[in-house]
Amino acid sequence: ENEFSGTLPSSIGALTKLEELDLAENEFSGTLPSSIGALTKLEWLALYKNEFSGTLPSNIGALTKLEWLALYKNEFSGTL
Repeated sequence: ENEFSGTLPSSIGALTKLEELDLAENEFSGTLPSSIGALTKLEWLALYKNEFSGTLPSNIGALTKLEWLALYKNEFSGTL
């Protein structure tokens, strides 16, 4: 648990070799940038217990190697 805050920058999409991303239990807010869909090697994504909001980017479906996804305790809306 940390206390990182602010929005997730769109430059996160440049980390194309990333396999695990754990930003859980922080104070991130705002929407997820669509560039997250560029993380095609991602197998593990933990974003739970933050303050993310809005809809998930549709290209999150491009994360075909994703085996674990945790989004609970945020303010996301819409459908998957």
